[in-house]
Amino acid sequence: MANKGGYLSVLAPIETTPTIKQDHITSNADLQYRISQLPDDILLAILDGLNVRDAARTSLLSKRWRPLPTMISHLTIDVSDFDPKSMSSFSDDELGRINATVVKATKSILACRKSNEHTISLLSMRFYLRDDDCISFGHTVGHVMATQKVEMIEFTILTEKDDNQCIDDDFIVYGRRFALFFSYCPNTFGEGPKALASAFHKLRVVNLVDLPEGYDPSWTMFFLEAAPSLRELYVAVWDHLCEIETDDKRRKAYSYSENKNADWNASASDFKNHSLSTLVMFGFQSNDENLIRYIRLVMDAAVNLEDIFLYKRMACEKCKGKNPRPLRYPSTKKQRQALRNRIALGTHSLATIHFPTVLRANHYAKLLY
Repeated sequence: MANKGGYLSVLAPIETTPTIKQDHITSNADLQYRISQLPDDILLAILDGLNVRDAARTSLLSKRWRPLPTMISHLTIDVSDFDPKSMSSFSDDELGRINATVVKATKSILACRKSNEHTISLLSMRFYLRDDDCISFGHTVGHVMATQKVEMIEFTILTEKDDNQCIDDDFIVYGRRFALFFSYCPNTFGEGPKALASAFHKLRVVNLVDLPEGYDPSWTMFFLEAAPSLRELYVAVWDHLCEIETDDKRRKAYSYSENKNADWNASASDFKNHSLSTLVMFGFQSNDENLIRYIRLVMDAAVNLEDIFLYKRMACEKCKGKNPRPLRYPSTKKQRQALRNRIALGTHSLATIHFPTVLRANHYAKLLY
């Protein structure tokens, strides 16, 4: 509407129909036809670059495309693909809905796949870790691993708060959720020594640091079995009392584990490692039966073991004087020989057991890692 020199003019809107050139329609149809004629492996390579949501949509293009999304080798399921783009923050209900959509999309795409027919080379999932969703995500991942061939799986797990906004209680809550999630897909990360032998076959040195005092370290025998070329094994048993929580009530409140005997089952109880020549242990105590039993396990498995170095308990400047447990370490020649005999009892190893009073330079270097 406009006013021109006292005259009222009404300008009616003119309805127009966009002009679509026939050659444009033809070229699009021709392009789609030509793409559809490509071999399956090329089409699948194209789909591998898409997220699951977009890949699933291609099944609507034609009968030719319909089965392809169920054959792709890279499954990328990202919660951001299901976010309402107009929202800068989410309520608990909205996060729950988004997570539920991610789970549903995962189940939907996998339900159409024939078990073990097409290998999933990478399953990549990005989602929020919430109380109500830990179990559903755990079950979903566990089902994938049980019914499909999966070479690699990766998770990007999000929390409601950034780490710089979290207090200690938030970290505890997130830790519990993390543990709960993994407890519902127990077979997902259960690689045995034989399965990892191809990755560890060139491993020469293993340095294990800050193993807690009083706990059974026999689970580390895993490395001797999985790494046939291993030559040096360093184990540091060390409670940093200046850093760890020692109050029993607070440990219970924060759900610290008190299980000191982690299960370890060798794939073959009589396996042998023919390369290990040196075992170095920091924080050895003669009254710790777990450590003595562990040293015997190493002596039995490492048939060419030459030297065992057992250093006494260590303490940093802040830890000194804080350890309530008395140190048990042989101080005389007679005590050292008696302990050697005790450790070697029942083994056939010819390894020499040392009780160094001075830290060797090459051993000290491992403590700096």
